[in-house]
Amino acid sequence: MLVVGYKANTNFTEVTRVIKKHCSNFSASDIKHIVEHIKEGNVVKLPDDFVLREDLEDLNVRLD
Repeated sequence: MLVVGYKANTNFTEVTRVIKKHCSNFSASDIKHIVEHIKEGNVVKLPDDFVLREDLEDLNVRLD
């Protein structure tokens, strides 16, 4: 799944928590870099996970 952006009221603390919860194979440092890339507006590839997708969409993260 690709993260392609976010809406203005996105809570990045919660985004970090959700990614950490669903992507246990990523280190804390990896997750920090992923969230930084999302904030910068870069496209980020995350594992295809239905629940992760729903959680991120609920947090106003735009996915493709």
